[in-house]
Amino acid sequence: MTRAHERNLKAGPAKRFPGRNAGGSVMPFIALSVILLTGTLGICSDLMRDYQAVRELKFAAQQAALYALSLSTTAGGVYNPAGISSALLNSSLTINNVAQSGPGQSSVAWSAPVSFSQSDIVFFTNPADNNEAFLRLTARRQGLTALKQFFLPLLFTGLNSSLPASVQIFNTAQTVEVLGQPATRIGAGPPAGQTSLARDGDLYGCAALPLAISYQQFAALVAASATSSSVPVTLDLVSSSSSGSKTSPGHIPAALVNLSATTGSTNYYNSAAGALPVSQLQSQLAYFSSSSSAPSQGVVPPTFVEVGAQLSAFDPAAPAFSAAKVLPLTLSLFNQLPSRYYVLPVIAGSTPNLAASTSPNAVNTVVGFAYARIVSPNISPTSYSVDAVLSVSPPLRNASSAAGMAALSTSSGGLIPASGAIFSPRLADPVSGGVTRRLPGIALAPALSPRFASAQ
Repeated sequence: MTRAHERNLKAGPAKRFPGRNAGGSVMPFIALSVILLTGTLGICSDLMRDYQAVRELKFAAQQAALYALSLSTTAGGVYNPAGISSALLNSSLTINNVAQSGPGQSSVAWSAPVSFSQSDIVFFTNPADNNEAFLRLTARRQGLTALKQFFLPLLFTGLNSSLPASVQIFNTAQTVEVLGQPATRIGAGPPAGQTSLARDGDLYGCAALPLAISYQQFAALVAASATSSSVPVTLDLVSSSSSGSKTSPGHIPAALVNLSATTGSTNYYNSAAGALPVSQLQSQLAYFSSSSSAPSQGVVPPTFVEVGAQLSAFDPAAPAFSAAKVLPLTLSLFNQLPSRYYVLPVIAGSTPNLAASTSPNAVNTVVGFAYARIVSPNISPTSYSVDAVLSVSPPLRNASSAAGMAALSTSSGGLIPASGAIFSPRLADPVSGGVTRRLPGIALAPALSPRFASAQ
């Protein structure tokens, strides 16, 4: 073996593994990566918390505004700004309205109830209807409730300038606007005699009265009186022994309907044929009337009613209804209805489909809801007429609305004819800056404004 070969063998391993002593040089890069990753996650946590606060504040403002608007309006479409403000300033309103907060100097809480001040409540008069006021409400996280940023200030570490206030503290204010939209669902009436509920009397008026009216004549009257606040009408109960409808202007065919729920049937609402349905109708009328003589089933509130519901209508000439004692008692309960505002289901077509004994499953499809004041409920076995006034509606506490009504009114073969835009959602009016005016006789529900949805 030559000396050169011997030297190469000795030097070989060092050349084949030149980095065997350089493994520790990776650790600084790992440490730096961990620091950068931790800082990024921290900054993201600040930003996500800010975003969550915005969402929670907007929800809190919407919930409170919808509640206050429905709770503090009066019959006849009159708005009560003082009552709305009082409801919003009530501390009990903040129980379910919670959003990200602080933590402030005097508290370690990361979330807190959302409360409102008088400056957060603004009323905007609809340029298309001077008698209607929209409610704007602002939910804030400012001052002591502003969100403290923990990681965003790290981005400014090493800079000579002072930290901007927006980096240290996150302030936000979310504003919503609510108004009335055509109702698509009327809730069930509260249990009779339950005094723990506020505004029992108004809730009785908001639950649907078991008296349905026909859409065709109703829509024509509403469209012809679009600029009025009230329209006098006569509601004619239809009977198989007589058409019940008048050809003179201002008359709308109507029928008593069964608004009691049933189980074990394809139709949620009970029929209108037989002795039991008549007794159920009497129980529902007793719920609204001032009579103290309740029928055998007692006083029973109507269940909820919604667009698309199929209701059975009573025929006054049917044997179970026209019996010697049944008809007078039913009409007596109806005639004792207080002269006040009621919600009436509006059913498709020009005449109610009666549930006579020959057709017990006859139904009527609900396409919307009317808001009317019963002036004279005095009907007799020979004259089935009720004087009423279709009035401009306030947003009703026991009602809700959905944008799906727009599609329902225009879709091919829909329940409401193409001319039935009276139940479509009210739209923003770019000319006046307001919203299309309320039509008389259309029951309204609290809803978000179609023209205002921005954050300040």
